[in-house]
Amino acid sequence: MRRKVSILSFMLFVASFAWGSAASVYIAQSSAGSNNGTSCANAYAYTFFNSSSNWGSGSTQIGPGSTVHLCGTFTAAAGADSYLQFQESGTSGNPITLLWESGAIVQSPYFSSAHGGIDLNGETYITLNGGINGIVQNTANGTGRTYQQASKLVDDVGSNTIIENLSMINVYVHTNGDSNGGDSIGLYARDPSNLHVGPNNTFTQADLGINFIWDGGTSNLVIDGNHFAECNQDIEAGTANGSTTSFTNMTVSNNTATNWANWDDAGNDYHHNFFHPFTNTPNSSLVGTLLIYNNRAIGDMGNHSTSMLFLENNNGSSGGTMGTWYIFNNVFSKTNANAPSSSGIIAPMSDNGYAVNNTIIDAGGTGSNAYPCFDSYGTGWTFKNNVDIGCGSYIQIQGTTATANNNDYYGAASPQWIWHSSYVSTLSAWQTASGQDASAISTNPNLTSGYVPNAGSPVIGAGTNLTSLGITALNVDAAGNARPSSGAWDMGAFSSGSVRTPGAPINLQAVPR
Repeated sequence: MRRKVSILSFMLFVASFAWGSAASVYIAQSSAGSNNGTSCANAYAYTFFNSSSNWGSGSTQIGPGSTVHLCGTFTAAAGADSYLQFQESGTSGNPITLLWESGAIVQSPYFSSAHGGIDLNGETYITLNGGINGIVQNTANGTGRTYQQASKLVDDVGSNTIIENLSMINVYVHTNGDSNGGDSIGLYARDPSNLHVGPNNTFTQADLGINFIWDGGTSNLVIDGNHFAECNQDIEAGTANGSTTSFTNMTVSNNTATNWANWDDAGNDYHHNFFHPFTNTPNSSLVGTLLIYNNRAIGDMGNHSTSMLFLENNNGSSGGTMGTWYIFNNVFSKTNANAPSSSGIIAPMSDNGYAVNNTIIDAGGTGSNAYPCFDSYGTGWTFKNNVDIGCGSYIQIQGTTATANNNDYYGAASPQWIWHSSYVSTLSAWQTASGQDASAISTNPNLTSGYVPNAGSPVIGAGTNLTSLGITALNVDAAGNARPSSGAWDMGAFSSGSVRTPGAPINLQAVPR
């Protein structure tokens, strides 16, 4: 005889089952109160998180859909490795979330470089959420500090992971002249797919803020809405050495970055960049949708920088391949004049990309201290609608072909344009030598301190309409204002009349604790 099950009983059963796979667990440095993990006042000790027996589908276990709350300050021993280590994965639609409660900090004098402080252990469908003010940090690692060690804060990131609202700071607090600090990394990820870093993460004082490596066959990296300060390289993304490797789809957008000079040293061991993707092995490739937009990198690049954007491909004519990069709506401003560089502020070695509607500024410099605003080693690049202020030279074309037009060039040292072996110092000579830039201008763009054209600026309506490129994010400016669907555009990252969306302070400093 079949038993009748009431709708209420069935709903209670379903609710009970759902709860069994979605526990909410609170942990602290040490156990508290009733030691049942139901609140910060009754938290489990952090070792609960590291025991595989506490992971599963039970009502008190950590499993798909669970949120693990971090309470208070966690202080690990110097050199701690896998201090908090994930034991299982979440599932699609039911990630496992590690959530920093207000004021929560995970710290060590220095975390190990083997697996870091927060070890995701390659598990998938994970979310790290710093909440209001969550921090992971080293407290005694850096120049003149107790330790000078390689270190990682967050390590072994798996696929389908989101990292947001988290400060990963003071990995190695570096002072100009120190040769130590290499391999100090805020966030390390090797070969995950569908990784989203942002928004609202902060990275300070690291050799590499984000270090992303791929081994092949993976896709979809988004680094969006983060803040970087005083890192040697803010974002590095490249292939593992060895066999055939490929990665598809990469977006770096809406980030702010500042100040790299503290990583200078006498041995020239650190070459500073905001973003440095590379494909330096013969069988490696980076393809698909490749976007760099709405970023603001502003500050002192130091004496040992490579560039703000260094797209490194075909290194020594033996590297791999990159697809088509679209670089737009960015503000890149080098504020120091006494800095030689091995390349330009934007320096692509790959072919057939687009650098359009950017505002590129250099405080100056002549001779060996002179940067090009745009230095193309690759062939087939399109350079349009950019505002170029200062720079040792505005544009240097080393590749076979290039397309340039509707740019404003103002205030560079001489020589101001370089077309292959031709060095020219007037716009008309540049137009003759290159056959490009028929609609370019060379007048003061008259921008506000927020890089928006003032009324009467010559860049207003002087750009070409680029809707035909089919890049949706390009059809609005860096403040989110729509550009005309037909008719002329303004040059530069911001359109006239824009109200610039407030960003993070560009003079963000590390806060030693």
